[in-house]
Amino acid sequence: AMDKLKAVDRDVVQLKVWEGLSNREVAAILGLTDRAVEGRYTRCLKKLTKELERSSAGAQGSPFSTEKGGAQA
Repeated sequence: AMDKLKAVDRDVVQLKVWEGLSNREVAAILGLTDRAVEGRYTRCLKKLTKELERSSAGAQGSPFSTEKGGAQA
């Protein structure tokens, strides 16, 4: 799903999630404002969620599915 994002958006997600950096730190590294990082991150999470839901919807027995063979809530 990450490959569906623009390069700068992937960088924002990677720096925030995998490196644990703050919006201010990510902004300084990427030359963005704190608000731009916050907005990009929020949009990325929405895009990633939709993409993962879409890709797992067709996967029978997916761990995200509550259908036969999937995980139960």
